Amino acid sequence: MKTVEEIKGQLDRKLTGFITGVNEFTYDNGSWVRSELPYSIYYTKDKKEHYILNTIIPEKILRKRGHTTFAEYSKSRNGDIASTKFVKSRVPKVKKLDIKRGFMIRYFVQPINQPTLKLTEISKTSFENELSYYKKHGVQ
Repeated sequence: MKTVEEIKGQLDRKLTGFITGVNEFTYDNGSWVRSELPYSIYYTKDKKEHYILNTIIPEKILRKRGHTTFAEYSKSRNGDIASTKFVKSRVPKVKKLDIKRGFMIRYFVQPINQPTLKLTEISKTSFENELSYYKKHGVQ
């Protein structure tokens, strides 16, 4: 089991402002966490969810009821959650070969669920990756 320091070192995002409820969490030793304590939810880069008390000495706690939507989704996927791949736009650079042959090949994508958005230019390497959330457009 990861320590609080390891979780913080692999942090992807953090949600704060939560308060423990009655019989909602236990400590590692199985004893119940008392209610009305502040805690945060940490999501790590390995797509795991962790609960940490926001006390003077932060402690990892284990949720026993009231699981989050993320936890339910992860359970339904047997923990197999892939990261969403987002594209990084780029500005094309004209090469001598492009000038010699009179054209250049450019690569564009557009989010599938937002067809009215402008096309985003990306690199050939990015274009060749699996981009399930984008429609690809190659132009010569």
